Amino acid sequence: MPRPAPLSTAALALPQSACLARCRAVPLALLGLAFALRLAGTIDRPLWFDEGYTIYFAGSSPVETARLTALDIHPPFYYWSLQLWTALVGWNELSVRFYSVALGTLTVAGVIAFGSRAVGQRSAWLAAAALALSPLHVAYSFEVRMYALVTLLALLATWQWWRVATGRSVALYGGVMAAALLTQYYAGFLFLAHALTLPLFGHRRLRLLALLLAGAPFALWAASAGSQLAAYVQTKVAVEGYLPLDPVSFFGGFGAAAFGGGALGAAAAVTAAALALASLARPARPVAMLLAVAVVLPLALGYLVNLRYPFNPPGWERLFLFVLPLWLLLAADGAARVLPQFGARPVIFVLGGAAAALLLAASSAGVWAALAQRPADDPRPMIRVIERLAHPSDLYLAVYPWQVGYLRLYDRRPPPEARLVPAELWAADPAAMERDLAAWTAGRRVWLPAYQRLGRQLESRLERAFSEQLFLISADWYGDHRLLFAQAGEAPDVRARDVRFGDRLLVSAAIDPAPVEAGKGAVPVELVWGAAPSPATAHLRLADARGVTWAHHDTRVMTERAATVDRRAVLVLPATPPGRYRLLLSLSDGTALLSAVRPGAPPAPELDLGEIEVQPARTPLPPDSLAIGRPLRRTVAPGLQLLGAEFGEGPYHVGEAVLVSLYWLPASEEMPEVTLRIGGAASRARPPQGRLHEPIREVREVILRERGRLAVEVAGPFGTTRLGEVNVIGRAPAADVPTPATLLNVRFGSAIRLIGATVFGPESQVLPSGALGREMEVELLWQTAAPLDEDLAVFVHLVGPDGRPVAQHDSRPANGTAPTRGWAPGEIIIDRHRLVAPAGIAGEYALVVGLYHPPAGPRLPAETGESVLVHWGVLP
Repeated sequence: MPRPAPLSTAALALPQSACLARCRAVPLALLGLAFALRLAGTIDRPLWFDEGYTIYFAGSSPVETARLTALDIHPPFYYWSLQLWTALVGWNELSVRFYSVALGTLTVAGVIAFGSRAVGQRSAWLAAAALALSPLHVAYSFEVRMYALVTLLALLATWQWWRVATGRSVALYGGVMAAALLTQYYAGFLFLAHALTLPLFGHRRLRLLALLLAGAPFALWAASAGSQLAAYVQTKVAVEGYLPLDPVSFFGGFGAAAFGGGALGAAAAVTAAALALASLARPARPVAMLLAVAVVLPLALGYLVNLRYPFNPPGWERLFLFVLPLWLLLAADGAARVLPQFGARPVIFVLGGAAAALLLAASSAGVWAALAQRPADDPRPMIRVIERLAHPSDLYLAVYPWQVGYLRLYDRRPPPEARLVPAELWAADPAAMERDLAAWTAGRRVWLPAYQRLGRQLESRLERAFSEQLFLISADWYGDHRLLFAQAGEAPDVRARDVRFGDRLLVSAAIDPAPVEAGKGAVPVELVWGAAPSPATAHLRLADARGVTWAHHDTRVMTERAATVDRRAVLVLPATPPGRYRLLLSLSDGTALLSAVRPGAPPAPELDLGEIEVQPARTPLPPDSLAIGRPLRRTVAPGLQLLGAEFGEGPYHVGEAVLVSLYWLPASEEMPEVTLRIGGAASRARPPQGRLHEPIREVREVILRERGRLAVEVAGPFGTTRLGEVNVIGRAPAADVPTPATLLNVRFGSAIRLIGATVFGPESQVLPSGALGREMEVELLWQTAAPLDEDLAVFVHLVGPDGRPVAQHDSRPANGTAPTRGWAPGEIIIDRHRLVAPAGIAGEYALVVGLYHPPAGPRLPAETGESVLVHWGVLP
């Protein structure tokens, strides 16, 4: 038989080059997949509590980190490594997450490198693919916790333990295993697993030395922190009250979680476990025995710990993530050993394909769920407010360490002083809390992120202490946090006494009249309210001479049996121009504003508490200290930049005024004229002169004169900048003008005429003169002889014999839909107002009507005085 012709060199080169390309392409593809999935998890993902703890520990000095973690459930090495990482690449939201991404991707690379040497290249690729797609590993490869690090260290330590043969490998094992032991306490179970496999390998003296090197640092740490850890664990178990898991829930729960959970994850875990057992078929190799012991022993010992110290919150499986790469290597080795024994039978291809499809489906679904899942509470909006308004001299009180972590990571400006309160002491001794709070907050502004989902007992006490000892600036909700912002101080100057708002008595109102600093200062106000039958809302605002509001504070005034003290502070926001402002107080009952009635003075829509001087900020405020609704950065003139604007989009009515806030950043002493246009209406003015390179706010008023969607634009020497649109609607003319029950024909000012009025009682019944109802609707007919430039409001008062109103309704005509500046000459305006007479009054009362300049300006004179009598009668 002739011998086959020898292969040429070229024929041999082709398969070798193809193999080399494949050997490079497959690992690179697996690493690319692993990196992409883990990096995707970093996109717009806020920290959660445990990650906040990480930032708290890592944000301290290394020595302080060691002291703090001695009282915690995890040792300090991960936090030290994160400190080193951030020192090299920077401290921000992405860098701390990218550390875990890098660790998770390196673990997949480690599976390829270790597995290729220990169980074969194809098995290593299979295990690496399974790990790259493992939802459990993906989820903790972008979380800012130690689980990705301990998993990488456990894999490297097992690899080095397998290859211990020289002094170099001994040192490598000792260093890596020591780091793992100081990263997570359960890594000690892996250390015991390695020691248990000592008889399987040679070089036993070197291996004993390696174990000694690895265990010595941990022994020193345990000697210093062991007693504190034991006390912490016992307290944690007692407080959290978890029940031990049964074997099926424990082992099955971990296995299913590794592949995404649910029925698919459980089926995939059973498949992987069966393949791992196949790897131990005779003849069992030492590396397979090592992997099996390194997987089974930590899980078995973890289960026993669970029986004595149960700790199984959602996600407890992460504690054993470090055994997952070893399990997958064992399962991949089992697949490589089992499948060839059956030959090329079709059923084997079908079963193998089904198993692969099951693993892929379970992992893909789990990865998708892990990437889509977000923490229930996002702290970033809350910290953004603190970042914008807080100063380094402020105090940030945290009940939980993770709240300090949130501040350290997300506050990009110099943060306020963060102080962790002695929660246990304060919860047990309220008097100590009040003393400490008074000492800590003296002369300062204070922030408290009050978490509302746990016990809340201490948070509730702190909220009461804030209201009693401080002046509350704001108390806004951000997810599960109620962010309290308050200021220490006093309100020594009493500005009003015995002021009545409907059925509620303001016993006294006191303020601190001292000048306040823009962007930092707040005006303390102490309001003492008498008991009242129904709740109301108090409105404090700082207004300029035009009546434009520059700062405000709204608060609920609840019904009480006795007088209540309400201590508030009105914060002067950054970019407020220096000048003199009026502090005004009003009260609403949910339907309308209530007039303020002072002894010996006519009713007024608002109570004037006096003048407040706003001074420039002592330290320059950066533009990012502003919360601008429509931010932009556009140079509109030489030395003048527009930072953004704020205005409502409507719908507005013809004749209404739009208030547009413009935020400027001047860089020159010369301020050019800039035009603000809305449709055909325009306002041309020079922006207010502020300090150079510091933002300043300007509020302009533009009266709308046409209908439609109108462009809002700013025009300057450098062109026109579009800011947005407003929607302006017209007013449909009345189809039928009713005949009033009472003809009045009274003139207000020079052009407005009150034609008449009709008073309706229940069921829209017209009330004759001499009769009143407890609930009434007053219909007024107005007309003007000429276009109006004044924006006027209507008041309707039910007054008694003493001239004091007992019920009222104030609004712009037709509940704001027919502003006087939009009245056409000769047009009849139908204007309705609803009043409810309070219980407990009876006798003769009168309905009077008038016009005034809002919000608290003078009344428009009528032919009969400041108001017109439109109806009188007897209240039954």
